[in-house]
Amino acid sequence: MLFKKTTTAFLLLLLLLGETHASRALAAQEEQALAPEAAYSLVKTKAESGDVSAMLTLGGFYEHGVGTPMDYTMALEWYEKAAQAGSREGVYNTAIFYEIGMGAPTDRAKARERFLQAADAGLAQAQYRASAIYADGILAPRDEKKAMEYLVKAADAGHPIAANDLGVIYLRGLMGQKENGSKALTMFLKAAELGNLESIKNIGVIFKDGLGQNVNNATALKWFLIALKGGYPPEQLAPLVAELRATMDADQIRYAEAQSTQWIQEHQKKTAAQEKK
Repeated sequence: MLFKKTTTAFLLLLLLLGETHASRALAAQEEQALAPEAAYSLVKTKAESGDVSAMLTLGGFYEHGVGTPMDYTMALEWYEKAAQAGSREGVYNTAIFYEIGMGAPTDRAKARERFLQAADAGLAQAQYRASAIYADGILAPRDEKKAMEYLVKAADAGHPIAANDLGVIYLRGLMGQKENGSKALTMFLKAAELGNLESIKNIGVIFKDGLGQNVNNATALKWFLIALKGGYPPEQLAPLVAELRATMDADQIRYAEAQSTQWIQEHQKKTAAQEKK
């Protein structure tokens, strides 16, 4: 896999430790695991003393049943406290709870208000959700202009799915946009750097089919191989890879394979460097 995964409990605990200590915490996890009950006790004490990150983490512990029985009412209570203390994530989490009806009756108006509040505060996942709200016309009247505005903000803020979605929109000329293969490729490349496997596959399709770019089978194969090595379902890509290999000589195939390996190695180095910051 291209990207590292951690357990839900540990990810929640990282919120308490803070972003600057995340990489050190990840390393420490390998040496000594903190029991869920002990983590819950530690987080609860800090939350009750007014630590905003701990409030958010405690809400997550109640939501997922980490070190304590699952309790959506208590989860919402602590998310609300985090939101009132200025946490954008807290605001976003309350929006999800009100939309679904977790810990409180469903309140679509309040959910929309909270999603937009978190989005306007600059939270990428909230901006992506706000885009969907206006694109789907479920929690608010359909508005393609607002949907695009929030989607662009989410992509600019580093949301990988938003960047991939923008690539699809530009490629196909959706949401009132003109078809633009160059802009589509730019967004797919951005999403790829952020680790989105769908965008990596999409780059391969662009070069295979010549969508806004010249056909380049070696480049297409490179990106399909990256997607496969990253965990993309092989049953979906294997036929395309086989089709490309049939049109290429041995040197071209070796070149594509080498390029895919180099991209992955460079991406892993960048990711590791970012985790150390």
